[in-house]
Amino acid sequence: MSIRWRIDLQAASPGLAGRATDARVERADTRAERRNGHAPVTVAYEVDDNRPSPSCS
Repeated sequence: MSIRWRIDLQAASPGLAGRATDARVERADTRAERRNGHAPVTVAYEVDDNRPSPSCS
């Protein structure tokens, strides 16, 4: 049987990508818990809480 994985991704600017502290492909432990070979990606970033948020205009 052929198993195909659909792995998500996160797009980040070079500045944000440089602040990544951890990244992992999440995968359920058992085949019964897996949904259609879907594997979400989780990325942790270190950010400065005192920095103003960019405006959306």
